[in-house]
Amino acid sequence: MFPLDEAFLAAIHPSDVHGGINLREKEMVLTTLRFYFGPAQGWGAVHDVSDPGSLNQLNHTLRQPGERYDLLESQTPLAAGHFSQGHAPTGMVTLYVAKKDNPGLSPSYFVYELETNLTLYIGPDLLHNMPGHLVLNCLVLAPDHRPTQSLTLRT
Repeated sequence: MFPLDEAFLAAIHPSDVHGGINLREKEMVLTTLRFYFGPAQGWGAVHDVSDPGSLNQLNHTLRQPGERYDLLESQTPLAAGHFSQGHAPTGMVTLYVAKKDNPGLSPSYFVYELETNLTLYIGPDLLHNMPGHLVLNCLVLAPDHRPTQSLTLRT
């Protein structure tokens, strides 16, 4: 389920974010998520870009070695194979963040929120060959971690 606003992140502090990134990066990711789910969504700047074909392709890509799910499982406390199992809500919002360096560009950050079963991308718009632009994309996941909806903010 896509959150209606940033309220679900209210109790999260940068030190609560799991992953190998430094505290300053955790602050940046958390601030970015609060902006994305709050003002950006409220202003109508977050657009539903869901397309069945693209979502199917994303499902395949996310699961490849060196891609989002692999990075999240290897750089955070998520168990190996987490994304090949069914989703089990925990009752509390938990953020996991993995990072991929892009030589000559800003890094890419991959976020997984366990309770709402969302994954987000924060980084250069490499998919559309516009690396000078920042993109924030949220994928709403089914219980089998297959993307069912894609919502994007481009700057």
